[in-house]
Amino acid sequence: MFDRARIGSHEFRKSAPPRRRVPLEVSRLEGRVLMTGSPDTTAPGTAVEYSGVYGGDGYYKSPVTLTFTGKDADDASDTLRTYVSVNGGPTEERNSVTLNGDGTYNVAYYSIDPAGNREYTEHQVVHIDRTPPALLAYAQPTVLWPPTTNSCLSP
Repeated sequence: MFDRARIGSHEFRKSAPPRRRVPLEVSRLEGRVLMTGSPDTTAPGTAVEYSGVYGGDGYYKSPVTLTFTGKDADDASDTLRTYVSVNGGPTEERNSVTLNGDGTYNVAYYSIDPAGNREYTEHQVVHIDRTPPALLAYAQPTVLWPPTTNSCLSP
């Protein structure tokens, strides 16, 4: 994929907005130079991989790392840019995010390919509860000794 070609002393350039790369093919037909190509109009997608200790019922019981991988039929993954926002915070270009504290996190993300095609914003909700359950028990009456004669433990 390139955006200009030189044939003899002539240089040919395609016109496209900055940061958009469109495939360009140059050939000759009856002494004429033909430039053809089809623009990349397919938006990428983003795969998300979770890493953490799952505790059941939709909750993790450890910090959780989400790793994002852009996918596109027209472009290699390493040419895609992925943007992430946690709980409505700033959107930053990144490939992973680690969520540490107890709570519910809303993670929004999308990828953009070199041609400027942008995927719709996707969302993942992550629940973390690292606090183990506690059991507090009380007995009534508070004294269980001495045994009564009605006890099955009598000699």
